[in-house]
Amino acid sequence: MRLLHLYWPHLLLDLAERRSGSFPPGPVVVGGRPWTDGPVLDANPAARELGIRRGMALGSAHRLAPEATFVDPAPDEDRHVVEAAFEALAAYSPGLAGTSEPADPAFGLLAVQVDGLGALWGLEPMLVRRLVKVLAPLLPGAPRAGIAGTWFAATLAAGLALPGELEAVPAGRKLPGWRPCRLAS
Repeated sequence: MRLLHLYWPHLLLDLAERRSGSFPPGPVVVGGRPWTDGPVLDANPAARELGIRRGMALGSAHRLAPEATFVDPAPDEDRHVVEAAFEALAAYSPGLAGTSEPADPAFGLLAVQVDGLGALWGLEPMLVRRLVKVLAPLLPGAPRAGIAGTWFAATLAAGLALPGELEAVPAGRKLPGWRPCRLAS
C-alpha cells in the first residue's frame, strides 16, 4: 500500500488569514476572544515563541501574550473548504482519509491512497504535483507531502518535508532510506 499525506501544519491560521486579508504584526491566536471559554486552535510563530500552544485555554494564552490579536474561528467555513478539497481529491483516488472538523488536532492532514494510480496519473512525484495544483485554489499555501507504505511513515515523511517538497519512502525500504524529491516543476 502507498499512502500520500498532504499536510498543512497551520491550516486554521492560514484560512483565518485568507479570510481577513492580513493579520497585524505580532502574535496572533485563533480560537476566539480571551474571555471566552475555549481552547487555542492555532497560533502564528510569534505567539508560539511566547509559549502559546494549541489546546491551551484562551485565558492562559492571553496571560502569556496580552498584546496578541485573538481571532474568532469560522468552523463552518473552514469545514466547507476542507470538504471541497476532499471532493477534488476524490476525482483522483477513492481512498481518502482525514478530518474536516477544525477542532480536531489532525485538521490539515489529508491522506490519499495512491498505489495503483501511476497508470492513470503518472509516477508519484507527478501525481503529487497534480494534486497540489488541484488543491491550490482551495487551500492556502503549499502542503508538506509524504508518501510511504504505512500511515505512520507517511505522516512522518510529510512532517519532515519542507512546504512544496515531497518526502518519499521508496516501496520496500526502511525510513532511513528515503530521499527528498522536489515538487516544483
